[in-house]
Amino acid sequence: MNQKSLYVLLSTLLCLQQVSSRVAARDDAAQASCCASSNGASNLVARADGDVDGCEELELYDEGIDREELQRVENGDFDGFTATTCAVVVAYVLKNNNPGGGTSLGRRADTDETDISECRRAQDVLQKKNIPEPCRKIKDIEFGFTLSNEWWGFGGEGTTDDIGATISGPAGKADFIIASKPKAGQSSWVPVNMQESFKSDSIDITGINNLTLTAETFFIRGAQSDQFKVQDIRLRAKCADPGFGASNDQYVGINAWYGRPQKGWWIFSHFYPSNFDKQNVATFQVVPGDWTFAPPCNIIKDLSYEFTLGGSWVKGDGTGDTLTLVLGDGKINLGNNFDAGSSKKDNIDLKATFKKDTVDIRDLKTVSIGDDDSTAGTLDKGWKFQGLTLSATCADVPKKMQVKKFASENKDVSHKDGEPAWSGTITPADWLEVA
Repeated sequence: MNQKSLYVLLSTLLCLQQVSSRVAARDDAAQASCCASSNGASNLVARADGDVDGCEELELYDEGIDREELQRVENGDFDGFTATTCAVVVAYVLKNNNPGGGTSLGRRADTDETDISECRRAQDVLQKKNIPEPCRKIKDIEFGFTLSNEWWGFGGEGTTDDIGATISGPAGKADFIIASKPKAGQSSWVPVNMQESFKSDSIDITGINNLTLTAETFFIRGAQSDQFKVQDIRLRAKCADPGFGASNDQYVGINAWYGRPQKGWWIFSHFYPSNFDKQNVATFQVVPGDWTFAPPCNIIKDLSYEFTLGGSWVKGDGTGDTLTLVLGDGKINLGNNFDAGSSKKDNIDLKATFKKDTVDIRDLKTVSIGDDDSTAGTLDKGWKFQGLTLSATCADVPKKMQVKKFASENKDVSHKDGEPAWSGTITPADWLEVA
């Protein structure tokens, strides 16, 4: 029996067990969470709300489960889910986000139906599915904060309070002061002490899910609440893999007022000790989907180049040499007999060049141009290399990027025995996202 058939059989048995329990109990309110598929072949019927009579068909292997339920799992909303429906979700998620990988139920038939650990497992996979592998862990987190300044400092956007922040989640909790009595328009980046806060130099990017602003005053300043207006809140970090960066600009441009709640009329506010406590004034959700990455991916499915000669035909800057583009371990024939000022654009066949359908940009560390002068004319003594641009399409996200650092080399080059006519190095940071 293959894996797919075994999965369907086990799931159907689980479903029937729950349906039988409901019928035996004669309890219309019972939460039976799944039932056998009407076609009995490759599909399961299940609903997170446990409504067997109105089961919605979830075609696990054919068309995918209900997208709304997937979104709920990704957001951590497990209300109404049971161990069985969580098992269905995690199997679907693993199958669709890890082709060729396991789709095990990950549970026993006698598992407590209130156990939603499999849903949390599915949530982790869903949250990370569009995150580049080099950025699954982040380090050197910084918190960015800017106060509004709409009236040149006369609008009261600043405050006499100390403003702080807390970032928290499964990875731990970091508390820090952003600014003391900041003025309107003040902007700063505050580094997070990773070891002190998270006991590690790096954390999972899913390890932060909340961001809280705090405000605090002291007796000498008075207890009266002094609101402030926040323009931007940002997060940025380095990915654990060198050359990759992450940023979260979800709360840029919020332009919202915040302040401490105050007890008592201002003239009597000193008599309320709680007015001097540090207080939370706003909390924001941080989700993996709000992060952006530079570069946006590490695996590419399409790659092309634009190679350009410089100079002018008057100076004889063209060449009859046979030129080869060497990119990582791949070699691409550029051709021969190039005129000055000419350019060549072409797609690179990844399968033919690198022996695979997708390529990791971290494997493309070097680039060079080989020059075979055996095809050159007698007067062909060199040529002017204007530049090279590489363009790529990400495999897992709808993003494009380019390497343009070599676009304006403008160098005189020629054939060299035993070495390339020109060479350069590429880091992941050189791949810049383009529209």
